[in-house]
This record gives sequence, structure tokens and C-alpha cells, in this order.
Amino acid sequence: MAARLGIHILGPRYGESIILELPDGTIGVIDSFASSGTHPVIAFLEATFPALTGLRFLAITHPHADHCYRVVEILNRFGTDEIWVFHPFPSGQVQNYYTALAKHGRRDRVEAALDLPVGSVAESLLQLHNWVRRPVRHGTLHFRRFTGEQPFARFCEGRLRVHYLTPVSQAQFIYADDVEQCARRMFEDGATLRPADELSAPDHNLTSSTILIEYGQTRILLMADAECPRWQEWLATEPAMDLLRPVDFIKVSHHGSANGCHQPLYQRLAYSTRTLAVVTPFNHGKVSLPSTEGIRAIRPHVRDLYCTNYGLAQASTGLPWEPVLPLPFPHLPLRWASMIRNRQELAALLVPEAGGIVVPDSQPVVPRTWVTDCQRSPELWRVLRPELRPPIVSGPACTDYIISAWYDNRSTLLDLRVGSGAGRLG
Repeated sequence: MAARLGIHILGPRYGESIILELPDGTIGVIDSFASSGTHPVIAFLEATFPALTGLRFLAITHPHADHCYRVVEILNRFGTDEIWVFHPFPSGQVQNYYTALAKHGRRDRVEAALDLPVGSVAESLLQLHNWVRRPVRHGTLHFRRFTGEQPFARFCEGRLRVHYLTPVSQAQFIYADDVEQCARRMFEDGATLRPADELSAPDHNLTSSTILIEYGQTRILLMADAECPRWQEWLATEPAMDLLRPVDFIKVSHHGSANGCHQPLYQRLAYSTRTLAVVTPFNHGKVSLPSTEGIRAIRPHVRDLYCTNYGLAQASTGLPWEPVLPLPFPHLPLRWASMIRNRQELAALLVPEAGGIVVPDSQPVVPRTWVTDCQRSPELWRVLRPELRPPIVSGPACTDYIISAWYDNRSTLLDLRVGSGAGRLG
């Protein structure tokens, strides 16, 4: 197979990971999202690259749970040649902040939105620090600060270059200072802990790391959660003209929020007849993204706008997102059909497409065996009535919430595959 660059964007509803398939056949991973159960990134890598034994690099853009949670599980499974981590790491400020937060029994806003246990990010960062400390010290693992204003990196014998754009030096300083001040304030009353609702919180998106990938003439912009001020700062550094040429593919910043769309940046780097853009929706707790304002700001600048979960994008924006591939309706399991023949009232648990009926009496309880089947095969939740599904379920398995694109080194889109839960703006 001819050399090509593959980009896989995973984003069910509570985070995102980007898997890069480099032209030499090696694999890089940017960010780790997970909920409970099987790690979706590991599941995708094992299914897509069954012979994979190690990563070329693994990167964490910033310390929000939807980008760093359970990252060490990926490292334990595959290992990596390089590790890229946001700044400051492991200087202590971020870890101290999350440790102090956990001691107060309080979660940060993303942990709370995801309903994760107190201390989830603190534990993930501590595990990451412990995993990298010894090999970095011994020179067996290359550590790279994932920040802007540093030399580009070469991969694939120089055929592929990675440019590190944000955060610039000023934002790095402000973020480190904010985190340290927030951690100090938590204990400024001495032994008496302050009430949780009075705790200050730093903006972790301040340190969100972004990259521009160049493979010949092909250009890919991965924006993580960097918001408008970070792009304004980057443009103020007067980047080289080569970095300001239009890109072929954009992973949209901050799940399509309005504060992630910096118009001057899109005017410089997006091309309305060529650029593809992908949004990863976030819908948990009180947070519902993308926003209508954000999507309407982006749409004029790109040729096509995709999202990894069209149902959530429809709900949060009210715009006409549509599936690219029809979602096949799952077959009713044989043992379910057998149980319904013996107890007809169980049919009241099903949606009409699966033969559901209305019964005059109270609705029966979902059999435990059905719940077990759904947990093993998440697509079966769609057979049950919506009110019977757990909140996290909104379609197929999370690895179907994916958009994959492959390019050659001449800006040619060789292939585009859209998961059954993903969609495109009409």
C-alpha cells in the first residue's frame, strides 16, 4: 500500500481522542477519554491495528478528564517511543491543585459533568507521572513539552513534520501561576478547609496544546480545546508564512463552542472549497456542545462540517445534522423473542420498530438477562424504549462515533469513512 496519512477522530459524547496513522505505518495517539468499562481507545486500536505492539508517540493536550482520564491504561497496553505532555508537567502545580481539590471532596467542572469520582484527574496525572519518570530519567523514553514556540519535529525520515502552535510562552506562565494560586487559596485558612463552593478554579484550556501536521503538501490542524485568546496570541507571534497556508483538515476546537472559533484564524487557514472540519460533541451534566453560534461561525469557512455524534449535535444546535451512513436496526435476540412468546407483556419494553406494543397495565421490569445482553452489545439498547436506556446511551457503540480520513502527500483525500453514529451538517 502506498504511504498515506490517516486521521481517526473518536468522540462519542464525553471526550475525544485522535489516532494518527503515520505514513511509515507507525501510530500516534493524542488524548485519552474513557468512562467506565472497556477503554474505547484501546478497543479501537486493537480492532483496527491487531498487530500493533507499540506507539510512536502518545500526547496529552491538557488536564481535563475528557482528554486525560485513564491514559496510563493505553501506555500499559502498548507503550510508546515518545511522550508529549502539556506544560507544566511534572513540576507539581497541576498535580497539587487536583490533590487539594480531592482533599476537599470536590471535582472540577469536567469531572462533575462526566460524573467521575472525586480525584479522577489527580489519579490519572499521578499515574502518568509515575509511568514516565523512570524511563525519561534513564533516557529510554523521549519526553517532549507539548507547547508552542518550539522547533518542529520530524517523523517518517523527515517526510512528516509536526509544528507545535499553542500555548505560547505568556499563556504558559499565566496558566502555571493561576494553578498555583488556586491550590494555595484552598488552604489559605490553615487547617480549616474552605467551603467547596468558594474554591477558585483555573482555566485548564489555557494550556491546551495544538499542532499543525505537514505531510508534503497535506496540512492537518488539530486544535484540541484552545480558545480564541490562544489563537490570537499565536497569530501575534507572526508565524512563518508557510504555517499560514490553508489546511486540508481541521479538528475543531473545544467541541464546537463559540469561544473556540477565532475568525481571523479560520480566514487564514481554512478554505471553503477544500477544508474538511470535524467537531466532537460534548453532552454531560449542564454542558451541551457544539453551540449553534460556534457551528454557524465555522460553516462558511469549510467545505464540509462533520461531527462524531450527529444526534447530540442536532440536540445542542437545532441544525440539520444527518447520518452519512444509515444506522442498521439490530435484530431482536432469539432468547428475547422466546421470552416474549412466553410473556407477551414484555413486548411493551420494545420500540415499535422491534414489535413493541402498548399494554393497559403497568410496564414490566426489564429482565436482567436483557440488560446483560445490552451491556455486551450496546447497539441492543436501541431495541428498548428510550426511557429504559441508561443516560450514556444514544446510539451504537462508542467506537462507531468516529470519522476517519486518509490523505496522500499532495493534499488528495484518498478515503473518508464516517461511523454509523457520526454525521454531516446538511
